Amino acid sequence: MINRFSPEHVWVSDRRHRKVDEAQLAGGPVWGSKERYWGWIEKQTNALLGNDIPWYERSVMTEVVHCKSANEQGVQEASLLCSTKHMGRILEATPARLVVVVGGKAAAALRSAYPTAFVDKPLFGKQGRAGLSDNKQNILEMMIGGQSRLVCFIKHPSAFGGSSHLQSAYAADFHMLQEAASTLA
Repeated sequence: MINRFSPEHVWVSDRRHRKVDEAQLAGGPVWGSKERYWGWIEKQTNALLGNDIPWYERSVMTEVVHCKSANEQGVQEASLLCSTKHMGRILEATPARLVVVVGGKAAAALRSAYPTAFVDKPLFGKQGRAGLSDNKQNILEMMIGGQSRLVCFIKHPSAFGGSSHLQSAYAADFHMLQEAASTLA
């Protein structure tokens, strides 16, 4: 994460991916389109922890499936295997005490990888009344990667309906998310 966004490594500039291809070799770096998702992650991280340190030094992003494919082809079929096989090991590598699960696909993968943790949370990853998250279903303490972590769900920013901002989706419990985010496991 740090190497991806740090100025010394020049993999990302102004939330744009550096493209590596023959055009780059001939005429210098070629940049992709701006990643709106990273801007959203930055806003969520800054709301939780402030903005005194660059957001990418205080958050970790991972995908359920790490294989690249055009238009997410095969992702749904691979998600159960990948999440069950790799998710615990990936999350074990971070000292983060707060895990924010973004989007329904990621929530389904987490439920599949840790089915016993969700026995009393069958609506984890679902929006409640008025499109707001049901805090009783979408915030829980669970063991992931050998550590007790606070886990919460937020809809993907590109999904329809409801809030995709932690502060408004969890207004009554946002202080709890901030506390977990500022504590290392």
